[in-house]
Amino acid sequence: MDEPQIALAPYCERAGAGFWAEPVNALTNLAFLVAALAIAHALHHAGRPWRKTWDLWLLAGLVAAVGVGSFLWHTLAAAWSGLADVVAILLFINLFLISFLIRIARLRPLAVAAWFVAFQTVNYVLASAFPPGVMNGSLFYLPTWATLWLMVAYCWKTGSPNKSLMLSAGLAFTASLSLRTLDVALCPAWPLGTHFGWHLLNGLTLYLVTIALIRDNER
Repeated sequence: MDEPQIALAPYCERAGAGFWAEPVNALTNLAFLVAALAIAHALHHAGRPWRKTWDLWLLAGLVAAVGVGSFLWHTLAAAWSGLADVVAILLFINLFLISFLIRIARLRPLAVAAWFVAFQTVNYVLASAFPPGVMNGSLFYLPTWATLWLMVAYCWKTGSPNKSLMLSAGLAFTASLSLRTLDVALCPAWPLGTHFGWHLLNGLTLYLVTIALIRDNER
C-alpha cells in the first residue's frame, strides 16, 4: 500500500515529512480542546435544557473537532486530514452564523436564510475569483472576518450585553488571521513561523463567540 502523500507546504515550521515535523503547530491545537471544555463547563453551569441549547453544545463539540482535525493535518499532512481540518471549521462557522442570527439578532427564519445564502454567495464568488494560495490561503477566511465585524457592529449599535465579548473576538480573529497570512513570508527571519499563533488566538476567538451565545441564552 502506498504511503500517504505528505505536504511540505505551506507552513514555515514543516521542513520534513515526519509525524512531528510541526511540533508547535500540532501541539498548539490543545487551545481548541481547552476552549471546548471551557464552553462545555459554561453550558453545564447555565443549567438550561438540551432542547434550548443543542446548537451551543454542538458548537462546543465542533471546537474540539477543529482541534483534532488541525492536529491530524499538522502531523499526518495527508489529503484526508486536511479535509477533516477544513470541514470542522466550515461547520462551526456556518452553525455559529445561524445561531447568532437567531439568538442575538432575533431574526425570523426567512431573514436568517437570506443572510446565510448571502454569506455562501460571497464565499463562492471570492473562491472562484482568486487562486487558493492568495494571502497564504487566508483569503478563504476573509468573508468570515468581515461577517464577524458586522456582528460586532450590530452588538454595539443595539447595546447588546455581549458587545465587549464580540469586540474581543473580532480583535483576536484579526490578529490570528494576520499571523496565519504572514507565516511563510516571515520564514527567513523566524523559522518557527507564526501559524501556531493562529491556533492559539483562534481557540480564544471560538471560545469568546460561543460564550457570547451562551450568555445571551441565559439572559
